[in-house]
Amino acid sequence: AYSTYPFGTDEEYQQGLNSLTAGGALVGRTDEEKADVVRLAQIFYFNRKTSNSITVDAVRNYEQAHAVKPLVTPESDSNEPRVLSFAELQELIQSGRVDEIPNNRIIPDTLNEAPPSESKTPAKLKPWEKEAST
Repeated sequence: AYSTYPFGTDEEYQQGLNSLTAGGALVGRTDEEKADVVRLAQIFYFNRKTSNSITVDAVRNYEQAHAVKPLVTPESDSNEPRVLSFAELQELIQSGRVDEIPNNRIIPDTLNEAPPSESKTPAKLKPWEKEAST
């Protein structure tokens, strides 16, 4: 179950992992320490999601027994744009660098110039109109 869980495609897990990395959880760590942080995040998420209680030691023992390759750090496993943390987003806005915010689009200040469409549904009858028609 844990060994086959699709952490790479689980969006909720990926969002949590992105918030961890954006918060600096992997900064200044060795590759082995980064793998441990990612493993801990996976175990925590898996236990919460499936109501299991797998331990870190059990996962390490399984990985050693089955010669599982070391976990890949999140920076190297995808080409997707990184999700910004709230603090990073706030800093970009305060410094006026809004063009660096991913998926940020400019919304015009004007209203739609097209004429409004005509209603195609009949108006609802009022309660007293229903009584009068019966």
